[in-house]
Amino acid sequence: MYPRKFPSLFSICLFTTLMAGHFYAYTQGKDARVTISCENLTLNEFFNAVWEQTQLQAFFNDQQINSSERISVTFKNEPLDNVLAYLLRKRELTWDYRGQVFVILPRKEGDPLLGEMPKNVTRTVTGTVRDNNGIPVKNIFVGVRASFKGTRTDENGQFRLKDVKPDARLATRSMLYINKEVIAKEDTINIQVDPYVANLDQITVVGYSQQTLTGNISRVKEDDITAQPVSNPLFALQGRVPGLNISAISGLPGSSLNIRLRGRNSIDCNTDPLIIYDGMPFISGQSNSDVANTLRNDAGLGANVAASTLNLINVHDIASMAVLKDADATAIYGTRGANGVIVITSKMPGEDRKGMTVSAYSGIAEAGHLIKYLNTQQYLSMRHEGLRNDRRSVDDGDYDLKAWDTTRYTNWQKTLIGGTGHVTNANMEVVGAGKTSSYRLSGLYRRESTVYPTKDFFYLKGSLRVQYNFSSLNKKFNAAVSANYVADRNKLPPQDLVQFSSLPPNTPEPYVNDAINFAAGTFSDNPYGYMLRPYKAGSHNARAYGTFSYQVTPDLSIISTLGYGSFNVHETQVNPSRSFGGLAPGFSYFADTKFSNLITELQGSWKKKIGKEQFNVLIGSAFQKDGKTASNYAAYGYTNDTQLEDKKAASLVDTVNQPPQNYRYTSWYAQIGYKHNDKYLLNITINRDGSTRLSNMGRYGNFGTVAAGWIFSRENWLIQNRILSFGKLRGSLGITGNDRWMPNESKNAYLPFAAAEENISVAIPYKNYTWEKVRKAEVGLDLGFLNDQLLVNFSLYNNRSTDLLLTSKLPYNGGKKDPVNYQAIVENKGIEVEIISNNIRSDKLTWTTNFNISFPRTVLKAFPFLEMTTYYNFYSIGLPLDMFKGPHVLGVDPKKGIFLFADKKEDGVTPDDKVYGKGIGATIYGGIQNNIRWKGWEIEFLLRFVRQNNYGFEYADSYIPAGAISNQPITVLDRWQRLGDVTHIQRFTSSSSTPEGRAFAYAIDGDQRVTDASYIRMQSLSVAYHLPETWMQRIRIKSSKLFVQGQNLFTITRYPGLDPETVASSERYPTTRMVTAGLQIAF
Repeated sequence: MYPRKFPSLFSICLFTTLMAGHFYAYTQGKDARVTISCENLTLNEFFNAVWEQTQLQAFFNDQQINSSERISVTFKNEPLDNVLAYLLRKRELTWDYRGQVFVILPRKEGDPLLGEMPKNVTRTVTGTVRDNNGIPVKNIFVGVRASFKGTRTDENGQFRLKDVKPDARLATRSMLYINKEVIAKEDTINIQVDPYVANLDQITVVGYSQQTLTGNISRVKEDDITAQPVSNPLFALQGRVPGLNISAISGLPGSSLNIRLRGRNSIDCNTDPLIIYDGMPFISGQSNSDVANTLRNDAGLGANVAASTLNLINVHDIASMAVLKDADATAIYGTRGANGVIVITSKMPGEDRKGMTVSAYSGIAEAGHLIKYLNTQQYLSMRHEGLRNDRRSVDDGDYDLKAWDTTRYTNWQKTLIGGTGHVTNANMEVVGAGKTSSYRLSGLYRRESTVYPTKDFFYLKGSLRVQYNFSSLNKKFNAAVSANYVADRNKLPPQDLVQFSSLPPNTPEPYVNDAINFAAGTFSDNPYGYMLRPYKAGSHNARAYGTFSYQVTPDLSIISTLGYGSFNVHETQVNPSRSFGGLAPGFSYFADTKFSNLITELQGSWKKKIGKEQFNVLIGSAFQKDGKTASNYAAYGYTNDTQLEDKKAASLVDTVNQPPQNYRYTSWYAQIGYKHNDKYLLNITINRDGSTRLSNMGRYGNFGTVAAGWIFSRENWLIQNRILSFGKLRGSLGITGNDRWMPNESKNAYLPFAAAEENISVAIPYKNYTWEKVRKAEVGLDLGFLNDQLLVNFSLYNNRSTDLLLTSKLPYNGGKKDPVNYQAIVENKGIEVEIISNNIRSDKLTWTTNFNISFPRTVLKAFPFLEMTTYYNFYSIGLPLDMFKGPHVLGVDPKKGIFLFADKKEDGVTPDDKVYGKGIGATIYGGIQNNIRWKGWEIEFLLRFVRQNNYGFEYADSYIPAGAISNQPITVLDRWQRLGDVTHIQRFTSSSSTPEGRAFAYAIDGDQRVTDASYIRMQSLSVAYHLPETWMQRIRIKSSKLFVQGQNLFTITRYPGLDPETVASSERYPTTRMVTAGLQIAF
């Protein structure tokens, strides 16, 4: 008997034999390779094919694997371990080799991962896309992210994609639903997509066929927004949204916009749409330009153009922008949405988004068009002809002819705005997720310089954003919080240098002996002197916002939101002594403005489906509080130019503290939605709003909206139609209010005592002023043809504003300007058409065309006793609100060569007949967008067109007539010279005091000033190339693309000015042509 402490020789031999056999089986399995390409094969048939190639048989039970499950895969000489890893890991299974068998076992925690996931294997993935109600979604695009493999779902919401890798991410794209990404782990995938539902921070976005909603909303996607090298996100909406006309007030970096969403509903109340950025109202538009531009408003500084606070939004943070137009779509925003709403939604973190993305681009900008001015020879000839016409000889006052070098030539326009600006933009994004939480971190840097002849003028911006989402394990409680900080700096001359384009071409050198040439009486308007007086504006914007929701029952949820924002801006404008040639001491202006914004909201949402009936009830309240303080400083008595930015170095400082401005808004609302069989739709909303902008007695108002829709394509008599795939008739009617009264100081229009009090029926005493009423009505028809490959939307709207808040000057309130409700009527109506055509849709090539056109018309319908008010100088009944009013120029007298005017009053004082009006602004506008994708290439371009009137500039932008000391556009050479000449340019004159000079001044104020400024513009062009995935995988990069982007590339127009887009009574810095190139990498 062997000792117990030693194993028997038999045991050792048996153990060794078994281990060798197991090792042989393991090494045989490990070394085995499989080559197979199968389509719709069962797992049982697949394992049989593996046995035929490896002589290894699978052992499993049906509780672990459904042997009848069908798969479609392709393996080429792939190790068997990798093949099994691909099939079993996603099923939480592992395997063990035992002789000629591999046994499939449940994988336990701590078990090693066998094999490696195959990198080159592909298979066919099938699936179904459903909405949040479980209804299949047809015609939605499903594709492989970072590639151009894609397809559309069929009538049953099903899709099929070939050659999909195991780690591929599938992405949906739709105008109707939030884009969704999922990892293609399984061969059969069910994807749920959610519509754009919502409250104040989210919005139900309907597509072009509008599906089962009754409102009118358009949406612009992330791809369209980031395809343009813009700083202000609203520029990305130009030409893309029917009913929305956006034009630049100036082309200067960071400048503001003129926003018209379905025209203008009021005379004195601001009519900019409400901007909502991630649930919070954003300081934006002309209504809030005073927040960021105290010096500009009070002293006319900052190139005379307000900066736009919308530049503080990082374009790369935006997931989509929705434009809400009619009463139904804007109802839950209450009276704040009376002029429409633009909802900007940021990218959100999510469980399917992980990694880092960086992008950067750089490029150049230049003026797209320059006016051709007279050269020196032509200018001198004009001057002498003017003197001859006036029977004058050259005297000391004609310093350009007598004192200046008559052989010198400077093209001042090209010198001042003919340079090249530069833009640099860099963006970074990091996203991550766990089981119950996800986060996103992003940052931006942007610098953009002007085309002025110095690089000292620029716009600089930096931002940082943090987002965090949390969801409980049972998904009942959800929280989303975000914090954002943005700082920018704008440095510009105090005046727009474009106004100096008409300096005589023989003007002396701007510098003499390294000092500014400030010759009193001749060159005191030296533009280079203004360049030494920079205007600087630096702002800081911080925002924090949170949304918290709890699902009480499957049908009932409660949502609470809270947000706070602060905006501080410091402005400085210095005037060094050397900018005046040392003839006066330096002085400075300063301004500090602080703005705060607080919003809270509480909502309860109940949804219930009973058979074919579906009910949606939303009840909520909102509170908003805004505050503003501002201080101005004028500092004098500096002894050193280097201390001009320090108020303490001045011997005298004048301080003006503006009264604090506080605004509080409250709203209670309830909305009831009803659907029957997804065919018959009804939506009713009621609001009660209160605003501290109004009098105590008129502070609160009740408003409401009713909307209905009929999806007639779902009727039995149309459901089988092969041509018409979708059809819906919709309509809405609502009453809302406007409280944003702001007197137009530039027009100085007001109601005198007589007009307001002589007929009490048309004016409400100013102490009781209340909401301006806006009645909004719309009907629409949405059509889809050929399985929605062609989508057409028609909208007809009619808005009518009454109880207008106008400006009064009444003796019993000391002549102070105050609002008063007046029974004038503004009618705003129009037609909008939108067409989307999916021209080609295949795995390798897609081509989509979007077309939209709008026909707006806003008129003053009624204004009792208009002639008794100063409003008569600016408005006429039956004409647009945006109009020019002045004398009517009949032309140039062919006998005398001087302007003739109509004498409507027949009193012989024709220049005082300011009774003729012409509309200013767009009467037709729209855009044509094309998106083409072919293999790795992506091309997007947009043509924007506008039919409009604008101020013309056939003469220089001043009241100096052609022939006096000021250069003129070359078009003045077509002037009247002799008896019988027929032309629209009168004879030259050397002075503003001659009959010709006075007639010229009257003509500049006349309707001849208004001209056709219609144009077609290549608004944007983007060409991108996605580098092949196989290249990127070698260096562990998910995706990468190279791109070139252009903005305002060319314009077709007959307009004689610099830029037809900037509608203004004086020439301004034009929108620039910009071309950039960049790179985007995702890790």
